[in-house]
Amino acid sequence: MFLIQAEVLRAYHMTDVTAFYSKEDLYVVPRDVTGAQGETGQGLMPPYYVLMQLPQDKDERFIIMQPYTPNGKDNMVAWLAADCDPAQYGRLTLFTFPKQRLIYGPAQIEAKLNQDPRISSQLTLWNQQGSRVLRGNMLVIPVKQAVMYVQPIYLSAAQSQFPQLEKVIVAYGDRLVMEDSLTEALTAIFGETAGGSEEATQGPAGGQPSAAASVADLIAQANGHFAAAEAAQRRGDWATYGRQVAALKAVLARLQARTGTGR
Repeated sequence: MFLIQAEVLRAYHMTDVTAFYSKEDLYVVPRDVTGAQGETGQGLMPPYYVLMQLPQDKDERFIIMQPYTPNGKDNMVAWLAADCDPAQYGRLTLFTFPKQRLIYGPAQIEAKLNQDPRISSQLTLWNQQGSRVLRGNMLVIPVKQAVMYVQPIYLSAAQSQFPQLEKVIVAYGDRLVMEDSLTEALTAIFGETAGGSEEATQGPAGGQPSAAASVADLIAQANGHFAAAEAAQRRGDWATYGRQVAALKAVLARLQARTGTGR
């Protein structure tokens, strides 16, 4: 039902007659850049369930969401959410990004990843050493008027059927990093001071923790929620997965507000 509604809304979100007739503001569903066929069966990014607080709500809601890009372009332009809670079941809400701001879409993040010599060469090298690189689901996390992408990278050895988490890719704004953990990736995105040396985390004369310590703490919290979400995904516990992704989104929003990054 949601796939049908999302398909219809690609054109019927336009209220101007001229724009509708010429289809000048037509939405499309982004490609599934992980290479896996989605529920659409067309290699498109499938909608996914998540527990999150929508901008107009005070409480978290269990929703299904679908990102959109403009027709013929790859930047993110909007995303559609359908409420799955009993009290508001089926309520549709369309969130649009300001047209004057460039919000990268999944295909643009994929292109940046392939153009990054450090990341692309490392993935190619692993594939040539008897291992298989597995790209995890790319999390599209709306953070205020921006989007953060988080994607785990797994390695599966020829003699093993159990992939191991090897790297985490994080993209935010114009920055793209691949590190050993989400903590290191967020530190690279939001600043080296987030790592937190002993002097930085203790504060002057053993007083209150400094701003750097707060950033480091938020990054540690984000890493914990990410690890919990990955564990829940592996065992098929989608309710816990949704809660952990929602918690990760909330921590990232606080991290953005603390550092001023992406404004």
